[in-house]
Amino acid sequence: MQSFDLITNFKLISILVTLLIFIVGLPLLVSRLRVTTLKHQVLSLDFYMKLKTLIEEDFEKNYSTILVALYGYTKCELSQYEILWFIRTPGAFKLLRQYSSCRKYLMVCEKSKVIKLKVAYREKKPRFVERLKYFGLYLLFSFLALSVSISNLYFYSNSTLFISYLFFSLVIAVISLVVAFCCLNKSTKVDSAEKLVKEILPGRVSIF
Repeated sequence: MQSFDLITNFKLISILVTLLIFIVGLPLLVSRLRVTTLKHQVLSLDFYMKLKTLIEEDFEKNYSTILVALYGYTKCELSQYEILWFIRTPGAFKLLRQYSSCRKYLMVCEKSKVIKLKVAYREKKPRFVERLKYFGLYLLFSFLALSVSISNLYFYSNSTLFISYLFFSLVIAVISLVVAFCCLNKSTKVDSAEKLVKEILPGRVSIF
């Protein structure tokens, strides 16, 4: 009887934890992103000034240093033209983080000196497919997490192996939820790219 109560309690705890992550996870993620954004806004001016100094001193000589500094800021490697455009174009630096997060879909056009969608994503259809792909993965992993958790309610065994299985299934559910939220975040990148293309900079003129 004691073993049955233990397993039943463990099942309920696993379900509650999964549901709690579903309910609380997204708001916490949004809150964390806001805090991070505010923090980087405070640091961005000093970082921008240091980058500008390195570029004005000797861009070619300091290029490797600039790449290392920017990689810590953007988590992606920018081309020389992109670096110069974001530093020398008025108002462009504030868009750098957003640009780097959805760079898969964007480019800085050297001819028109503006941010544009890459050729592969200029039509609506490929952008829709991209959204659908990641949103589908989000639904798949969310369903997996819920299925694994809820299925535990319909199985019972008094063996210690079953308790191990319950713990393992809870781990699988949590991992599935993390992957699901990552896919959901990726599904919004196309929207971010579209908004960035529409962003109006002062005069849309770069200084070279």
